[in-house]
Amino acid sequence: MAQEYQYFYEDEVYRFNKKGNLELGMVLENAEFVSSDEESDGDEEDKVTKGSIRVAWYPKGEEQVLPERKVGLADRSLMPGDVVRRLIRGKDTQRGYCRQVYVTSSVQVVGTNLVILNVDSNHLTPLEEFTTDIAVALDSWVGMVNMVKCRLVMQCSDGSRCIMSDGEALELDDVKDTRDR
Repeated sequence: MAQEYQYFYEDEVYRFNKKGNLELGMVLENAEFVSSDEESDGDEEDKVTKGSIRVAWYPKGEEQVLPERKVGLADRSLMPGDVVRRLIRGKDTQRGYCRQVYVTSSVQVVGTNLVILNVDSNHLTPLEEFTTDIAVALDSWVGMVNMVKCRLVMQCSDGSRCIMSDGEALELDDVKDTRDR
């Protein structure tokens, strides 16, 4: 029977330290892609073997190899297009593709202890712009951004509107800019 891995690359895991404080980390490696040749090479303490994972602990990024049973799963981010399966131990169960993801967040108001729970991610505004070579999804289709085109909509005080490309907008000058002569 094939080895079943409990944690995968970029899973967020947690543990409680000796003082009882919660520690969070990210899985960097499991034994899924480690060959038997690699297992015999290198430092015994630093190698990832079956049933163990390499974790980088937040906030310092200290890496540690430890058994899977010593941590718990905090978050596993799925994206549309990811291969998923229903897990029934000991059986080769049905596989499929993730088609839709519903994401909620716990949002802390900056500078306060106020935390708003279960905020729908659709209500949040992204701070990062689209750039080339990032993955995007539409329904069950997954693709990559090859080119980004922006349009600038300028509305004047009299209500008139002007729509132009981002390249044309670079030619605009601020008439109230006092830095230029």
